[in-house]
Amino acid sequence: MAKRFRTAKKGIWILGVLLLFFGIFLGIAGRQLNGSSQAANYEIIDDEGNPVTGTYELRRATATFGLSDYAAGDKCEWTSANEDILTVEPATANQRQVSVSVQNMGKVGLTCTITHSDGSMETRNVAIDVVFSINEFLSTGAPAKMTKIRSNDSRRSIVMDYGTTVYFGKNAKKDTNKLNLIFGDATSQSAVWSSSNNDVIRVSEQGGESLVMAVGTGRTQLSVTYNDGKNEYNDSINVYVRPQIRKDSVSGARLDDSASTVIMERNDKVWIPALFDSNPLEGVLDKVTWVIAKRSGTTRTLVNSSAGGEYNANADANLIYDSATNTFRLDAKAGQYIVMFYVKGTYNNFKEAQDSSIFLGCLPSYFNADVRGKFEDKDVTVNIGGSYDLAEAFNISKDTLLKNFTLSVEDNSGNWVSVDYQTWILTGRTRGTAKFKVKCNSMPSEMIPGVVQGQTYNVTVNVTDTFSLNVASATMAVGSKLDLTGIIGSGEYAEADSFRWETTDPRETYISISSNAQYATVTAKKETPADSPVKVSLYWTDDMAVTHVASCKIYVTNSATTIPLDHTELEMEVGSIEYLDSGLSGQQNLTWISADTDMVKVEPQQGNTKAKLTAGTKTGSTTITVINKDNNAYATCHVTVTAAITSLTIEQGENLDTFLSAGFVFLKANYLPKNATNTELKWTTSDPSVATVDKNGVVTLLKEDTVWISVEPVFNPYNVVARCCINIKKNPVTDIITDVSEINMIAGDQYTVSTTIVPSDATDTTLLWNTDDQKIAKVQGGTITAVAPGDANITVANGTVFKIIKVHVRNRLKSVAFTQNEYEIKEGDTISLKNALIFNPSDHVNTNVSWTSTNSQVVSVDKDGNITGLKAGDVAWITCIPEDLGIAGAITCAVKVISQDVPANNITLKPSETEMHVGETLQIESVFNPVTATYQNLSWSSTNEKVATVDSNGLVTALSEGEVSIGAVYTDPITGTVWKPLYCRITVKSALTKLKDYTLTPAHKELYVGDNYTIAPVFDPKDVTEKTIHYYSSDEAVATVDDNGVVNGISEGSAVIVGRSEDGNIVRTCTVTVVKPPVPVKDLLWSRRSRRYG
Repeated sequence: MAKRFRTAKKGIWILGVLLLFFGIFLGIAGRQLNGSSQAANYEIIDDEGNPVTGTYELRRATATFGLSDYAAGDKCEWTSANEDILTVEPATANQRQVSVSVQNMGKVGLTCTITHSDGSMETRNVAIDVVFSINEFLSTGAPAKMTKIRSNDSRRSIVMDYGTTVYFGKNAKKDTNKLNLIFGDATSQSAVWSSSNNDVIRVSEQGGESLVMAVGTGRTQLSVTYNDGKNEYNDSINVYVRPQIRKDSVSGARLDDSASTVIMERNDKVWIPALFDSNPLEGVLDKVTWVIAKRSGTTRTLVNSSAGGEYNANADANLIYDSATNTFRLDAKAGQYIVMFYVKGTYNNFKEAQDSSIFLGCLPSYFNADVRGKFEDKDVTVNIGGSYDLAEAFNISKDTLLKNFTLSVEDNSGNWVSVDYQTWILTGRTRGTAKFKVKCNSMPSEMIPGVVQGQTYNVTVNVTDTFSLNVASATMAVGSKLDLTGIIGSGEYAEADSFRWETTDPRETYISISSNAQYATVTAKKETPADSPVKVSLYWTDDMAVTHVASCKIYVTNSATTIPLDHTELEMEVGSIEYLDSGLSGQQNLTWISADTDMVKVEPQQGNTKAKLTAGTKTGSTTITVINKDNNAYATCHVTVTAAITSLTIEQGENLDTFLSAGFVFLKANYLPKNATNTELKWTTSDPSVATVDKNGVVTLLKEDTVWISVEPVFNPYNVVARCCINIKKNPVTDIITDVSEINMIAGDQYTVSTTIVPSDATDTTLLWNTDDQKIAKVQGGTITAVAPGDANITVANGTVFKIIKVHVRNRLKSVAFTQNEYEIKEGDTISLKNALIFNPSDHVNTNVSWTSTNSQVVSVDKDGNITGLKAGDVAWITCIPEDLGIAGAITCAVKVISQDVPANNITLKPSETEMHVGETLQIESVFNPVTATYQNLSWSSTNEKVATVDSNGLVTALSEGEVSIGAVYTDPITGTVWKPLYCRITVKSALTKLKDYTLTPAHKELYVGDNYTIAPVFDPKDVTEKTIHYYSSDEAVATVDDNGVVNGISEGSAVIVGRSEDGNIVRTCTVTVVKPPVPVKDLLWSRRSRRYG
């Protein structure tokens, strides 16, 4: 039992050590792994930090790309797949960020190979399409900015300030503060530049140099057509011009050039540079979006804006445009504001405009305005029924007035005025004068210029009766009539003679009038001169002798019997705007009607003589009718709404490789919108000697070369064009297929890669082989030779087509062994044998193995080498087969299943007390209860090692006379409990006389059957202490012997009697012959007589 325990304990200790080292290895490896590639997120990003996905369209002569993350110890190598299109700047080729420079148009791959500190490698790739473009870069010192307006914009835009200019450059890589083309000289005659709106920017010359001038606020496009002598290219870029803001007029003080605050009164005006010369039908809100917000420290709160979803006509602040002076009137209650003008198209809503992660580029022009209140005494006159709004009078919000001011009545004894204390509106009821006081009790929470706490203001309201005509101004056609009525506000009755009518046309040249009391009928007779209306006045004298007067201005026109519209047929594009002119002048009584408002919306303009037509999204035909309401004369215009093609692409893409042997290429054009009505297309070729194209886009291939096929709408108001560059060439290699993409090899081995070239009839099938690490793996002609452990990349290429084969080289495995031949496992436990394997060599080898058990009912083993003890008391053999060595390298170990630990309940020592002689040994027996206790090892000690010693197994050796106690201590391995010591008391006496020899006497004895005798041993020396002899018979059927040496004859025969001393060291013998005893004479005689007479 003790021996088994020691073997099991040793096995468990070895497995524990192996597990410890394995855990340390995993921890170190994990830290190394976490410190390298696993800690980094490798994505290629552009110069704005955005991940590059799909094909990246490059519109800059130089650009920067980088990795989104970078682990310590990593090394990078950037390469271009085609340096004829894109080159890597050498100084940045091995940095995290790389600078690239475009050379030609085309598609190219940019690859970053990352080598980690542990030697492993990985790659990241991005597909780049270099296109003809206006160079989307301006240096920080340039007079304009090249930026995205919003983070999700696909292209950058040009942002300019009003009044600035930016010149065109010759070289995009050198003239970085000028506008350039990626390819070509932007200043040459080959480049034709144009602005789509000369009210915003103009292309001009100054000092012999071409430039762009920002002449007015708004947005437009700058376009270029470039012809390199062989092909024509087009590109456009959005341009946004930020406005200046001035006080009152173009010559007023600048408001937007500092952060200082401007003190303003309600209805003060601001000017911005908005031009309408080239597009007179545009409005100011087609150029800018204004936004007004409250200021409070750094906090901005939206008050109002001209954006559709945010405009509020009743807001505390508003901007009202006056086209005659090109100014905005600031209609604002007292408060602190920031007034902002965004270029049209840059502002969606206030929340987005405050988010710098979304709104990037075109910041608004703005100024800080403190609008003063009108805090002073008031003396006003209102008519009966008229009202006086105190919030408007003091130019302050009603909410502030209610919270911080009080209104008290000084005199309203005649109930002349009614007061609404919720709205602070005073309404005239009867004629008289009422007096009130307004007091500021507390300062408002927001800063309001002009407010003084405790200040009192007097308000005097004079109520008078009202008197007016039902019409204040009218335009009449010759022959038409108009009824006029005098209206008394109080509604009191008045005598007919208290009214009197007068006109400024007493001779009735232009009008005639017939009247009765406050009623009159006017008849138009002749057209009045321009700006010279006839004034008709009614005088009323009330019962207090006060005379009131009310007037009406009358313009007389010749009513047209025909309406000479400038268009009777009109064709419009979806979303476009046109104007119809009736051909009439002055104020006309015309009505404009659209037969289908979903198709065309009509809005009267300029005194009804013109109309604005806006085409909707619906295509088709409709009729616009204008009717003269004076005589029902009318005219019509037939309007056809069409949808031109606004976007055009070639389905096969911008680049197409084909072979002359194909004969034809069938191109397909796709256009938007889908409901386009003018869909006729025109196809052209850049070189008819290389390829021709018919009206259906069928390209006939004539010779090897490159040709551009273009398609554009026949009706092309948007100047859209799509092009496809067809590269007609011999049959190139398009793909290389290898039989492996990744391979595991043993150092010294070779492997020949099998390749398939696509297409099989490619013109040039030469393959170039290369390795990125000759120390790991070499390659020649497709044969890979594994050199040393590690990882390498083998590249096979034909031109720009390549494949990479990952090679993992390991050492050759020589042998595998278990740490020991036998293992013990407790029933129900599971341990790993994989950690008990010793590989030779120990590193860079294939550690894949398979496992089997000779008896899975006793010990089971899984694919990972985990064994489970299932049946105690039995043994199973576990076989491990290395993948690289096969069955020839298989190893086995025995696994014995033992029971689970049984704890000890009690222990006794046998003997617990005894005597010994000097020189003797005694094995003390430990008796466990139960006897099946698993752990039965004791720690032994002697109280006096001069008298007796004890070994680790309880064997006592007596050394000298005396008394001694032999102690045994039990430590329970299961619970860790140390038991109370047990003792065996021993008295050691003097040494015994040792037996040297002895003889058995007699040496031979003849014995009758049934008789016995006693053997007498003779000892040497005679005084020997131990005289115990153990006897044995060689044939107990003949004679037996007991422990006292008494021999009994059993049957005839001979036997050897063996004597053995107590210590078993001396054996001596004697012999005995057993015979029949003699027959007595009388018995003999009787026998004879019996025979005689019987």
